[in-house]
Amino acid sequence: MRALSDWFYANKLSLNVLQTTFVVFAPKNTNNNITSITLGNQQVLRVNKAKFVDIYIDNGLEWDDHTNYIQWIKCNSYGQEYLYVDSLKSLYYSLIHYHLTYGTMLWGSA
Repeated sequence: MRALSDWFYANKLSLNVLQTTFVVFAPKNTNNNITSITLGNQQVLRVNKAKFVDIYIDNGLEWDDHTNYIQWIKCNSYGQEYLYVDSLKSLYYSLIHYHLTYGTMLWGSA
């Protein structure tokens, strides 16, 4: 974290510690000992899941949160008599497709 903080400083960037969180990725039955990280005099909050560029990821590398996030498109597909196929495609490409293509490296191993 010091190296990261130094890099931010050297490149004239700032890191808002109050809006920064960290996730420890490990198998569910693993007991890890990283409980806190401090930058400057402020502690970075540890969370079990995070949103990164509209991809939800949790500490066990499960996709449940992300699939729940995009589940609504499936619900809309049942109402095709109310939404034309072109409208559904437009919704999909404007709200979902770019998220999936952005995370293809992550999804590929799922």
